[in-house]
Amino acid sequence: MQIEINQNLPIKLKFLLCFRKTLTLIAVIVLFISGAICISKLNNFDFIEYHKLRTNTKQATATITKTYYTGISGSIGDDEGTYYINAFVYEYEVNGETHRWTSYSRNSSKKAGDKVFIKHNIHSPQYSVINGYDYRAHGTAVLFLLILPLISLIILLYHIYKGIIFNNIIKIGLITSGKITKSEVILDGDLGTYTKLTFSFNSDIKKKHKTSITTSNTHPYLKYGGKQYIIFKKTNPKNALVLNNLPSKVVTYIKKNWIK
Repeated sequence: MQIEINQNLPIKLKFLLCFRKTLTLIAVIVLFISGAICISKLNNFDFIEYHKLRTNTKQATATITKTYYTGISGSIGDDEGTYYINAFVYEYEVNGETHRWTSYSRNSSKKAGDKVFIKHNIHSPQYSVINGYDYRAHGTAVLFLLILPLISLIILLYHIYKGIIFNNIIKIGLITSGKITKSEVILDGDLGTYTKLTFSFNSDIKKKHKTSITTSNTHPYLKYGGKQYIIFKKTNPKNALVLNNLPSKVVTYIKKNWIK
């Protein structure tokens, strides 16, 4: 049995193809929450300065003109004491021009009039930092906050990519039947048991192909003797998907409207 697909999915169902169950929902929630935190914590972070001080830098000598306590403090280890972050304003000269900048440190005892070594950007010498100091009061560790939203965004973009692939298979595809030929547990731990199911199907009388999915719930696929509907791309049968692995509303629509 083969059924040729000759119509497109409704737009709202195309969007659902990008929704890969719980993982997509978690990625959306994490992206929203971690993104809000990043906006709050990084609202005064100068990314241009961060870039300038990581590339094309040169050493120079500067003179501290002022020091003051920033009002920022914190605990050291397990009640080992308290650190206080101080600011150090300094001046230096590059190519006949005098520049003033500020660096921060929690353990320096430098005072006005002391000489310090700095590094500055060769092409933008106004960007500089005292060697061994931070160029912002909270340091650059705050950049680690970007890890979660970036991971979440990558997951979402991957799901969007998969949704596009699925839609391309469906819109010029054929529906046929396949059967489980191999079941292999690939992860069994505290997070659950995940099984890789491999399905075989024929694109015509002579040519046999395989497609596989990984799932934590094998029950829906083991029903009916492991037989499942497979959708494969007419121009390249190796591009195939298992119908029941798609979002439930898409499955319901296809079974109701395309499979007689």
